[in-house]
Amino acid sequence: VIEARDFTGESVVECERPMTEKGEDGKPIWRRGDFWVRGLDAVDGGRAAEDGWLGYLDESRFRATSVPDLNGNGRTDDRFAVVVYRDAKGEWTTVVDRDGDRDLAGETPQHAYSKDLQPLRLAGYDPARGVPPLSIALHIEASENGPRRVEFHVPGGPHGTHVAGIAAGSRLYGNEGFDGIAPGANVLSLKIGDNSLAGGATVSESMRRALEFAGRWARRTGTPLVVNISYGIGSEVEGRSSTDQVVQRFCEENPTVVVVTSAGNQGPGLSTVGSPAASLHAVSVAAAYSPATARELLGAEVAGPRLFQFSARGGEIGKPDVAAPGIASSTVPAYARSDVMRGTSMAS
Repeated sequence: VIEARDFTGESVVECERPMTEKGEDGKPIWRRGDFWVRGLDAVDGGRAAEDGWLGYLDESRFRATSVPDLNGNGRTDDRFAVVVYRDAKGEWTTVVDRDGDRDLAGETPQHAYSKDLQPLRLAGYDPARGVPPLSIALHIEASENGPRRVEFHVPGGPHGTHVAGIAAGSRLYGNEGFDGIAPGANVLSLKIGDNSLAGGATVSESMRRALEFAGRWARRTGTPLVVNISYGIGSEVEGRSSTDQVVQRFCEENPTVVVVTSAGNQGPGLSTVGSPAASLHAVSVAAAYSPATARELLGAEVAGPRLFQFSARGGEIGKPDVAAPGIASSTVPAYARSDVMRGTSMAS
């Protein structure tokens, strides 16, 4: 995974200049409203204290997701201090209070994930009370005269991880030959669903912003890119939604990018292909299963390949374009209950 971004605003921390005062023990603390932290003067030779902007990641915002306890300590009300500052090289850097003890002394500064591919792992895991902490990616948005904010890419649902393993997994779970379609391919994780909303729903323009980012990345690097959108909703009239039109324009404007979408799980009726699967230039994929898959994962015997009943069918348009296996074992976060999922997402 060479990039991880969140276009939903689900986990953005806005940082502001803190006030400095003395704590009860006479040592300095840095305060923003009712939140305070100590130890900034011990970070990066004091640079964080000199030029730091303070915010905090509130764990309570994840209570409606699959990961209400980000650090696995059995609590869901932790607040983790986040400080943004310029390091000795003039690069924007962040330091996070990983154990939530309001003391940054001893914490390691981090750059944006895309710079050194180092994830953030929160501390405090209690094996008796929670699941292991997540691997979280950070992105820093800061400028001299603009806002300072840190975007946390939190894998708050197993769906995207499962699909990514099917696409690019290599030696899954340490098993030789247990690979995805393109084992070892580079992955950009561009989050468009807010996991605090029902079904991980998208928010206004999150899909468009993610597509635009993908297009810029492909042009800047000169790299052919496949965009997978294992995501969708039902269509009122296939191909007519604003999202369908956005995806169609994106395909026309980015000829080195291929967009592959899940057809939708609203079948078997006609005119059930969803959006953006109905977009003209996107490759829309139906979900099928083979006799071997039926035997191993479904416990059934069938004579030949079949479409899953739930797999959407076209009506107004000639979609889906192709069919592919729609059930698989793949990678999932530690909190997931099963590594087997089915759907047109897996086919896509």
